[in-house]
Amino acid sequence: MTKQKTSGAFKVIKIISIVLTCSTLFIALMLVALLDKNNEGIVSFDQMYYMVSNLWVFYLLLPISLGCLGYGIFLSIKKYKAVSNIVIGSIFSFLLLIYGSFTPIFKPQYNTTTKCWDELSEKLSIDFSDNLKVISMEYDVNKQTTSDNFQINVESIARFTKDESYQTFVNSLNSNWTSSYQNNIVPTTFALSTRSGFDRFLIYSFTDSTYNPASAVSKHQYTCIALSYEKQGMYMFEYTAK
Repeated sequence: MTKQKTSGAFKVIKIISIVLTCSTLFIALMLVALLDKNNEGIVSFDQMYYMVSNLWVFYLLLPISLGCLGYGIFLSIKKYKAVSNIVIGSIFSFLLLIYGSFTPIFKPQYNTTTKCWDELSEKLSIDFSDNLKVISMEYDVNKQTTSDNFQINVESIARFTKDESYQTFVNSLNSNWTSSYQNNIVPTTFALSTRSGFDRFLIYSFTDSTYNPASAVSKHQYTCIALSYEKQGMYMFEYTAK
């Protein structure tokens, strides 16, 4: 049986549902950007964490696309032409579901405990304070090797949640902190991320317990910490020279 064209109220609702559905991805991206503004990252590492954390908002727009799909099925049952509603509703529902799923899939890969900073505090005898907001990721040592032959073990961002804690930490800086470092002692990814926006640096060799060595030694394990006064936070890499 040939299906008839929609008209009247059916046609108006059909058009509105299609237009709204086609706008869902843009609306969701706007919401993600709005939420990201409240959590300004220090480097791309924690910026990615905040973005992944907010992608769940794509789920909020699912009722619109599912409504478009459902209305298309309803019109089809009523013998009206509704291919556009069904196709568009299906496609956008799938996309919203996929993007929204990035939060539960990828967010658990990040660690928000202070474990790595507590361990560093003991090894370096530096008080990092309990008032830290931490985002960390531990890497598979067999896979995360950089092009300049460094093996990344841990990457982390720590921000002070209280101004007085930050000031206490800054005031405790000693001669082990420097204003620059040699490129050949850190992974290129770390160097590129810290060339601007950071004020003090600390490089420590866990292998021979030395601060700010002149160059990296094969098989030695290091940690590098960059301190940002403006954002009251620190960016840290733990890595091994191959």
